[in-house]
Amino acid sequence: MQKNLYRDEINHLDVPTQIEKDLAKFEGEAAKIIKKFQLGNEIVITDRENESLLLFLAIMGLRSYNTFKSFFNPKSDSKEFYTNWQRDGDLVDFWKRNLGLIVRCCSLKEVLNQPNIDEPFKIFMTRDMFGTFGKYFIVLERRGNEDFLIGDCYPVVTRGDFLNLHLFDYYPLSPSRILIVASNGVEGAPQSVKKFKDDILKPPRRQFGTITIRVKKIYESAVLEINEDIIRHSRIGLAFQDYERVVLPNT
Repeated sequence: MQKNLYRDEINHLDVPTQIEKDLAKFEGEAAKIIKKFQLGNEIVITDRENESLLLFLAIMGLRSYNTFKSFFNPKSDSKEFYTNWQRDGDLVDFWKRNLGLIVRCCSLKEVLNQPNIDEPFKIFMTRDMFGTFGKYFIVLERRGNEDFLIGDCYPVVTRGDFLNLHLFDYYPLSPSRILIVASNGVEGAPQSVKKFKDDILKPPRRQFGTITIRVKKIYESAVLEINEDIIRHSRIGLAFQDYERVVLPNT
């Protein structure tokens, strides 16, 4: 947690906490959709809820300060490139100004049609919501006692060695259930690349403006493999529920 991360006295002089207020509102709307993924074995969402949740998750990646630092590191060569949109070179303002506009949108179409959102951010949102060929949701539930971990990197992006393709984004929902955003076409990749069996990677059923996602159960070995990715991406620490079950190495 970082206090006043989104405080913006340049673009929201009258209400410097406006971005935080807008994020809280969006979080409340997204929470209603996410709750559906936490309950039952068959989840039905509308096309609109599907796009809204994809937008929310893309914003979650964009709002991370670590993501900001990796994209807009003032010491990197990127600073000169982004001055095409931020002439004074203030990349913090560049980030907050665009984030404040994006969080008020309800769809990618609104993001793309908003004239005040800078082109790099439109590219980021398109990439994170749809990738190259589109994305879809998978919900997995553990079979056994191995819990899903939560790291401090959000989301956890998994890439395949083959052409460095973006494969999955992991979003743990609870110790027993995880939401995965999968890239279309990953089910046709070689087994060494896609990791999961074909029945796990089968896209959800679309019909009459709704999407039906069946929860699939996985064994402990697959949970451990996902957790390895989460641990590998974590920068500072992890969150887990039962401290007594954690085996620490001898130091």
